[in-house]
Amino acid sequence: MNTKFKEKTWEIVFLFAAAFSILAVFLICLFLFANGIPAICVDVHVHRICNRLGYVKTKTPEETEFALREKLPKKYWLDINTILVILSIVINSYIIYMN
Repeated sequence: MNTKFKEKTWEIVFLFAAAFSILAVFLICLFLFANGIPAICVDVHVHRICNRLGYVKTKTPEETEFALREKLPKKYWLDINTILVILSIVINSYIIYMN
């Protein structure tokens, strides 16, 4: 197996791992909302997106979650989470693909 193929294979593995991580966070958040519990669920990818966009300046996903809770009205939490999850999939997938 040549080196270039091995590198691309690992990139694909990391891409799927990132997608499953994002999906897990989204499903947890969806479960909370389905039970009437407002929440903002932040994984490392959503944390990165919020910091890249300059919306928050935090060092960890936990800090990002609490910063978003302070900034956003509860009625928008599910909508914002959906948008952030989609953005994190698109942007982080693009970054992995381009490297």
